[in-house]
Amino acid sequence: MNKSHLSNEKGVTLIELLAAIGLLAVVIVLSSSALTQLIGNKETVSNNNSLNQEVNVALNELRNQYDDGKDLLCITKADIQFTFVDITNGTPSENCIEVDPAQDTLSFTLTALLNGNQKEFKTAFEKKTLSYSMELLSGNKPPNEFTEEDDISGCIFEENTKFNSYVNISTNGNQNRALCDGEFHFLKNAAFFGGLEVFNHNTITVNENMYVFGNNFTLGNHVRIIIKGNLYIQSQEYYKPNAKIEVEGKVCKVEDINNIKSCEIELFWD
Repeated sequence: MNKSHLSNEKGVTLIELLAAIGLLAVVIVLSSSALTQLIGNKETVSNNNSLNQEVNVALNELRNQYDDGKDLLCITKADIQFTFVDITNGTPSENCIEVDPAQDTLSFTLTALLNGNQKEFKTAFEKKTLSYSMELLSGNKPPNEFTEEDDISGCIFEENTKFNSYVNISTNGNQNRALCDGEFHFLKNAAFFGGLEVFNHNTITVNENMYVFGNNFTLGNHVRIIIKGNLYIQSQEYYKPNAKIEVEGKVCKVEDINNIKSCEIELFWD
């Protein structure tokens, strides 16, 4: 005898199928937008870092030419499009700056373009006039308005910048692997509250004052420190004989960073 089994199961209706397809489409669109934004943000950060590094190379090249006494400063190493504007004590000459040899300073704004990303960098050079003294100082503690950083790999810092933690800059003996090509520019004040250690073949340029407090202040072989203002040190200092420090203001060791009134100990680098 054959028996028939009745089933109460139902299939997916057309409306349910269309609703599922619509929901899937919404999920895909939202996911695509988030992924596109993430990729765009990553590309922007990468372009900014690349531009900063190339400008860092360019400014260092110009600074070295100026220090060597050249009257025509040209960018040849950096892979950027650039223009010079707001030049003081110099004149533009094609892709170079012709320096007025009668003047002791040179300032300009470098407009740089790389991969559609454009930024302006203001800087100034001054002929070396080293002087170390124990003159009384007043009101020269670090400015209150600092931009706090925790990553030295930014290469160029446009505002008053402070690092609260210990900063270690090293090339591990290989210049080809050097962070920021071994060049770090602070266009205003720079403060290292946790100490600073700089190893071989790195250069730090500070356009105003530099403060090193905390653990220690260590400079390795062939390190170059260029400071346009004063250098204030609270840390124990260690430096190799061929480390080079160029301070155009005063070098002072202080005990209390909140009460900087005098150069308590005069320091010299040979």
